[in-house]
Parts: sequence; structure tokens; C-alpha cells
Amino acid sequence: MEGGWVVVEMANLVQYVAKLIENEWLRYNSISSIVTGHVLNEEVDLQTLAIRLNERGIEPFFQDANGNISSPMLSEVSNALLTTVTQLFNE
Repeated sequence: MEGGWVVVEMANLVQYVAKLIENEWLRYNSISSIVTGHVLNEEVDLQTLAIRLNERGIEPFFQDANGNISSPMLSEVSNALLTTVTQLFNE
């Protein structure tokens, strides 16, 4: 099933979810800037990250022998954002 339509659609789904997360980040950034008066100049481009991960061959989803499904690609995308947020809170 390597390169089948399921893999392609799961990769597209992860890219769309990454864009949704990116939009939520921008919304948070706007609200935070209004409330605190401090502008966060941190760029987050998660959709491009998801595309690059797909090009590198990171699996959009993985099903183990027990039937548990995980998404290594979505984990990488969320870890990138969590790392950015953690660095901002530590400053």
C-alpha cells in the first residue's frame, strides 16, 4: 500500500490539521498582543513543515500489530509548535 491513496489522503489530512494549528497560533498571537501589549515575533509555518516531512518520507500514520494508530508526522508538527511555545514561556 506504499504510495496508495490512503497514504496520500492521510498526508493531506496532516497538512490541513497543521494549517488549522497554525491558524490557532496566529489567533492566540493576536489575542495575546491585544491583551498584553507585547507582540510575539515568532513565525510558525507548520503546513510547510508537514509538506517537508512528507517529502522526507515520514509516515503520516502508523498502525501497530495491536491495531493502535499513531501519526509520526503529526507528532513532529505538534512537537515543533510545543518547542516554540516552551521557548517563549521560558524567556
